[in-house]
Amino acid sequence: MLQIAEPPVAAPSVHQGTITGVIEVMRADVSAPHTLDSLAERACLSPFHFARVFRMVTGVPPNTFLTALRYERAKELLLDTDQSVTDICFEVGYESLGTFTTRFKQLVGLSPLELRQLPALLDEVVDLRALDEAVGPVGNPRGARVDGVIDDPDRQGGPTYIGLFPGGLAVSRPVAGTYLPQPGAFTIGPVPPGTYRLLVASLPGPMIDLAAQLQPTTGLLVAADTDPIRIDVPGDNLFRRLTLRPIEATDPPVLTALPALRLDACPHLLRRPERFVSAPSRHAIAGH
Repeated sequence: MLQIAEPPVAAPSVHQGTITGVIEVMRADVSAPHTLDSLAERACLSPFHFARVFRMVTGVPPNTFLTALRYERAKELLLDTDQSVTDICFEVGYESLGTFTTRFKQLVGLSPLELRQLPALLDEVVDLRALDEAVGPVGNPRGARVDGVIDDPDRQGGPTYIGLFPGGLAVSRPVAGTYLPQPGAFTIGPVPPGTYRLLVASLPGPMIDLAAQLQPTTGLLVAADTDPIRIDVPGDNLFRRLTLRPIEATDPPVLTALPALRLDACPHLLRRPERFVSAPSRHAIAGH
């Protein structure tokens, strides 16, 4: 089970290099058990100290990071190969197809088959020219909200997804969020009471090909608020300013199927919505 993350804090460079090396080992074979003891041994640390350092650097425990890597690999295999879902399940280290499929939908927001079908459906049913034009500021939503600005100092960002998540991973659908054609000012709301982390993923712009956004790896920019977002009452209004940076090896993968969130914001632009694989979420990226 994925655990709620603590915001990563500054760590000595020696720890960064050590943890990066361990993550490279994980990525090289995501199907391997990679127990806490075996990973700690590679890092030349005690299991207790290794777990603490790993969480300090990445924001999540080692087992949580490994789970994210496995499902990231599963996404790649579903989109780039003709392997069956069963074969992919085994290849990424799971023995129960039912458990794999259920957890995949929880983390990605779509089932394995829905994700595999999505590129063809995006090409068929989405009016790409109208999509960005239809997405505008949320305005002044009723209830609690989060306002802010996403800075892009190198001006490399394009389609930008901003969401509030209960933990340190961009998984499934955020409790509230928004989409911007490019980095800038945003408003998220209404936000239900709770404690969240503000996570941002911005793809190289301009990139209007939604299918290409299903595997946001090369050129992906990210930002994460180290201070939790805490909403206590409907009238709360918080402000955050975040700066985009290139994704690093120690950043947990973005598992959410980002284009599905973008379509949630503008469901009326689906030319033939009855054929879309997944019904729009009631708590979609636009916060509706």
